[in-house]
Amino acid sequence: MGFKERYEFAVRELEAEKIGKRIYCPPVFRLFYQMGFSVPPPHYNAFIKNALLMAGPSSLAFWLFMFFIIWRNPDKTLSEIILIGFSIAILFGILMASHYKSDAKKHKLTPWDEIDNA
Repeated sequence: MGFKERYEFAVRELEAEKIGKRIYCPPVFRLFYQMGFSVPPPHYNAFIKNALLMAGPSSLAFWLFMFFIIWRNPDKTLSEIILIGFSIAILFGILMASHYKSDAKKHKLTPWDEIDNA
């Protein structure tokens, strides 16, 4: 079974569990799909993979927002801005990965590697 068929099975399973599209296909994942990446929905990813996939783009968005909106004041050094940005992004990634892992367990979703056998 190819990625497309596995993804369609996963979407059917998520929708059967009444998990909304905004939850199983967050904006970061929609961006990955538009760029042509074959990434399983976050409920089917490993914890660390979700943490990294969520932290990366969110850190860039956070830095841009904070830099142009709040940190124009030169009382913060560049290293402080980078450290704060990384910290917030890592925290966000861990929180989102925890959410998706617990949601997958709660709904007893089929693991991605076992979808071929389902």
